[in-house]
Amino acid sequence: MSLQALIDLSRVRDLNRDSNDRLEQARQRQRDYDHKIEKQVANKAVGHALLAKTCSL
Repeated sequence: MSLQALIDLSRVRDLNRDSNDRLEQARQRQRDYDHKIEKQVANKAVGHALLAKTCSL
């Protein structure tokens, strides 16, 4: 294999690794955002339940 072919192969591997890293980071940000939204929805549900209980007294 020529030196240029080895250099090109190395660059391709680095690009693939970088894109995989970016993809994993994006997935982690999405999981974090989903978790944040789930907590907000749960907090609103608790708030509505407490309000309904208070109003029924």
